[in-house]
Amino acid sequence: AYLYAIPDDSSVNRSKTVQAMSKQLLYSHNSDVIVAALNHRAFAVVSSSSSDYQTSQNATVYELMAPSSKSSSTDAPKSDGNDKSGDKPNDDNEIQAVCCTKIGSCLWFAVSRGVKTLSLYSIPAESNTEGGFEETAKLLYPSAIYNLPKRARSLAFTSVDGLQVIVAGDLSGDAITFPVPTDAPSSTSNENEGVKAMSTPKRLLLGHTASMLTGLNVVSS
Repeated sequence: AYLYAIPDDSSVNRSKTVQAMSKQLLYSHNSDVIVAALNHRAFAVVSSSSSDYQTSQNATVYELMAPSSKSSSTDAPKSDGNDKSGDKPNDDNEIQAVCCTKIGSCLWFAVSRGVKTLSLYSIPAESNTEGGFEETAKLLYPSAIYNLPKRARSLAFTSVDGLQVIVAGDLSGDAITFPVPTDAPSSTSNENEGVKAMSTPKRLLLGHTASMLTGLNVVSS
């Protein structure tokens, strides 16, 4: 994996500017899946597989819902006072990064937030083949939620040792993988509103003590 980082800056104003620019708030998979986020809300736009140039408006819009208060976990990481994010307390639920991919017959989306959580969402890919356009976004609830040690500003789906994972690059310079629960129920189920956040399992791929990660790209070896 190639990890791109910028050195931390002692100037508070410059640090806040860099961090605002470094958020991964727009991501696409092929040409038919786009995830976009702003402030506290994230949306996925999935084009119908039957759409073409003449019917380019055939798409479904999903809102990727934030974890509910029921999802809080007692093993969530505590603030150590050294988080370099510069975010205000009322920005804890602000989105830091988004990502998407297709794994098998499902589409997967990922959203990291300022509260140091990583939410994963999934829907069957074939559910978007009917075409048409709906004015109201469909709601998706997390299929899995992981607690992060630091805010993650870059995300990427990949496979490590045959296991599907999501890689999170954070502001302390670490790249950590979490498993993608491919057997989890679809995010269209309201039962997912009560999914609990977990801190494990996870695997540290890269640790960097002097720089924050602002970009992450995975290439086949």
